[in-house]
Amino acid sequence: MTKHHAAADSLVWEVEVPLLNNRMITGALVKVFALSAAIGASILSLVFLTRGEYQSIAMIWLAFGAVGLGLILLSLLIMLLVFGNRMHCRIRIDSRGVVFEIIDRRARSGNRLLLLLGLLSGRPQAAGVGMIAAADEVRSLSWSGAFRAEYQPDRLAVVLRNSWRRLLIVHATADNYPAVAARIRAELAAHGTEARLPTRSPLRGYLLQSAWVVLACVPLFVLVEEFDVSLMLPLLQLCFGLATVWLIGLFGYVLMALDLVILGVLLAGALSVRESWLHRGEFYASWTVYSDADWALLALSVAGIVVLAVIGWRGARGRAPGVLIAETQE
Repeated sequence: MTKHHAAADSLVWEVEVPLLNNRMITGALVKVFALSAAIGASILSLVFLTRGEYQSIAMIWLAFGAVGLGLILLSLLIMLLVFGNRMHCRIRIDSRGVVFEIIDRRARSGNRLLLLLGLLSGRPQAAGVGMIAAADEVRSLSWSGAFRAEYQPDRLAVVLRNSWRRLLIVHATADNYPAVAARIRAELAAHGTEARLPTRSPLRGYLLQSAWVVLACVPLFVLVEEFDVSLMLPLLQLCFGLATVWLIGLFGYVLMALDLVILGVLLAGALSVRESWLHRGEFYASWTVYSDADWALLALSVAGIVVLAVIGWRGARGRAPGVLIAETQE
């Protein structure tokens, strides 16, 4: 069922978007869960790799792969049984941009129920999924941004993309697709939206920053065994480092704070006083018996901390605001 609304400066309609037989939606679903499983497995693999527990890495990937596959199948089942293979949406196009809104009561109620159950049960994963889904119920793009349109009349859709990924799918109907495509084409031309697209994709830069985060964290994981540093500290550094690059640059403040904590732990350990087991009653500072390998590891760790601090500072000061914020501001 489709409803059309008339407005002076806007084109507004409601449409029931197919789910299971929509390759763009199911494809995006598979990519999200597969990428999430790969990231989780990669982070744990790095931890076990630096600890020399190579035999556990295959089982980690197998476990995350099984969980990812299970979540994909569960999501497809929910699409079929709960939503009846349809999602009720409202779309508006006007002189300011495009607004996509999910108005399906089942979807909105399910998102809030998942958030509530996550909070009541103390499970942050469920609460986080519910919060993200609820925040994603309304999405908008402004013509003052930088993106292009990909017209797909066979699917009754117009895909809006930036230089490296899909931002929004505008689903139309057989009746209004020509009008929708013409309006989008006219607004893009009037506002010069496509002309503002960068000539090169920023994805390479984001991947390079991510690689720096991972490399900087490697010696920090080695510190866990050699200098009795809590495993949680380098693990948090890795997670917040990647979050600073891909989500919100303000996570850089957390990144820099963790740098100071690690430096404090290392300094306290170096200055700690121990009693000699050869000459009872004699005491020495721990740093005086560090080997060349210990000093080399500390030097690499400090270099990694400096790299993370630079990434954190750039993110916190808005020079590298994070992918999520950067694309919101387009």
